[in-house]
Amino acid sequence: MSGAPTPGRPTGLTPQERQIVQLASRGLSNEDIAVQLFLSPRTVGYHLYKACPKLGVVSRGELAALAGLG
Repeated sequence: MSGAPTPGRPTGLTPQERQIVQLASRGLSNEDIAVQLFLSPRTVGYHLYKACPKLGVVSRGELAALAGLG
């Protein structure tokens, strides 16, 4: 089995990454997510940057398919 991430599998996400990905998958902007989680938009962007490779996605648009991560 290869070490490549499987698209849509939340393996290895931190709890905060998972929460941010779930909100982003609903179409919320970094600013909207930041307000809800009391973070800076830049911190939200960082977490998305770290989470996307773990999920095997390359764009924010692909996160909509992950809406059922919960």
